[in-house]
Amino acid sequence: MPNLAASSSSLALSKKHRALLAAALLALGPGVFPARAQIDLATLRTRADQGDPDALNALGNAYASGQGVPANLAEAIRLYQQAGAAGSAPALFNLGMLHELGRGVATNLASAFRFYLKAAEQGFAPAQFNVGNMYAGALGVKQDFF
Repeated sequence: MPNLAASSSSLALSKKHRALLAAALLALGPGVFPARAQIDLATLRTRADQGDPDALNALGNAYASGQGVPANLAEAIRLYQQAGAAGSAPALFNLGMLHELGRGVATNLASAFRFYLKAAEQGFAPAQFNVGNMYAGALGVKQDFF
């Protein structure tokens, strides 16, 4: 009988790879998997128009992924910037991802690092992870293992 524990462990992701996968899925947003429920864009827009940072970020996600609206990275960036200016760590993280990946803007690791750092300083764990990786790999910042 085959040893299932041994064979499944060879397929298991390392802690580092699980974290990278989680960060990538978070960055990709809801467009990766089919939505369970359609987002209420009218309510989201109303809240965003009132300056709600969570709604601004969520609406930015909708435009970034084309969920319920045509994909429009310029609009997503504008909404993320508004949300980030209002203190939204997830929006700052999203701006960092766009700058790191070159989506809607030129790839700029130094800018990505600055956005991640602002979000990390607010305690946003995915941004803290990315800041650590960027320090370790000298990506957009001088290498610093400490």
